[in-house]
Amino acid sequence: MLLSKIENFKESIKCFDEALRIDPNNIPALNNKAISYLKSGLYDEAYTLFKKVYQLDQDDGNFNYNQACIAALKNETYKALKLLNIAVDYDEKYIEIAKDDQDFKNIKDLDDFKNLINK
Repeated sequence: MLLSKIENFKESIKCFDEALRIDPNNIPALNNKAISYLKSGLYDEAYTLFKKVYQLDQDDGNFNYNQACIAALKNETYKALKLLNIAVDYDEKYIEIAKDDQDFKNIKDLDDFKNLINK
């Protein structure tokens, strides 16, 4: 099952690469490729692409939210909570997104996380 998921992410990365050959600044393709890297455990690659998306789009909330996901997956609890707080300050929609985001499964039981998503 895990191998199947990894293969799906590899395939999706290839599709996004094709879209990016046509338009290297395609924000949805860059963002989705970064998410594929994130879900594959390739955190540095994901960060690089999220940073490029930020440089093109200047969406601070999205950038900080994605960085919070990376930090949570790397068990960097304090950093994850701090970045998630920043994202929520930009747009409270990230509260609802974070509630169901499996990237935060390692910190969902922490009081700080619960307090943040129950604002």
